[in-house]
Amino acid sequence: MKNKTALIRVPMKVLLCSFSLINVCHAEASTDGRSVYLGLLGGGGSLSSTSIEQTGISFGQNGQANTDVAAQGTSGNTGASIGGAHVGYEFDGWDLGGEESGWALNPAVEIEGYYLGSNPSAYAVNPLATNEHDFSIRMPINAGVFLANTIFSFKTPYSKIIIPYFGGGIGGATLSVKGASSEQLSPAEPGLNHFNTNPNASSSAFAASAKVGLRAEVYNHFSLFAEYRYLFINSSSYTFGSTNGASQGYPNHNVTTPWHVNFGSQNYHMAVAGFEYSF
Repeated sequence: MKNKTALIRVPMKVLLCSFSLINVCHAEASTDGRSVYLGLLGGGGSLSSTSIEQTGISFGQNGQANTDVAAQGTSGNTGASIGGAHVGYEFDGWDLGGEESGWALNPAVEIEGYYLGSNPSAYAVNPLATNEHDFSIRMPINAGVFLANTIFSFKTPYSKIIIPYFGGGIGGATLSVKGASSEQLSPAEPGLNHFNTNPNASSSAFAASAKVGLRAEVYNHFSLFAEYRYLFINSSSYTFGSTNGASQGYPNHNVTTPWHVNFGSQNYHMAVAGFEYSF
């Protein structure tokens, strides 16, 4: 009778371990990597406040230089969206603490590209002229971000399904601004976009990212993931068109040079989710 009870207990333990999502039965973690995998991702978050400076020269009616403009401001936090893909290769890993510990670490390399959109705005004040040439600036930014990442995944003795990971990468961003606007608030010139002869501009900048997340291997080669991601894009500069006042109801508006806008470094905090398929 005692032997029969022992025989019942062993299969029951195996059954519970097999069907538990978080496997409480310690087992040796496999160090095998996934090899090639492909992922799609999307999400959203926020762009932290950053500096914006608009510079140029406004000329008087006689063609002589009249006013130097260097309006400076800071954007507020604004929403951001992200969508893209990556392809990677996960290598066979290393046992941590010996083969019986159940802990393993698998490295991977990734190439990643995604779209990033935000719409920062700022109130910029010109300190070179009291109460003159203060602007409300809006810059819709569409960026393509390209990164080379290194990722590390932990395999634990507690679950073969839920895999925590972390990593980061460096690369670059191509930044496109379409439909930018700069309306003068002091003295007020409502309805006049000071970039109206060309409200579009582009730039490029260095980019770096860090991320931490969880991956759930749900079915055969498919897995789902969710992560927090931080993205840094270095400062960038843009050149917009000069102001044509006559085209928007200000026929006597001073002639200006093209406007230069210096945009400070961008810091994004985002929640991202997606799925991967390993080959």
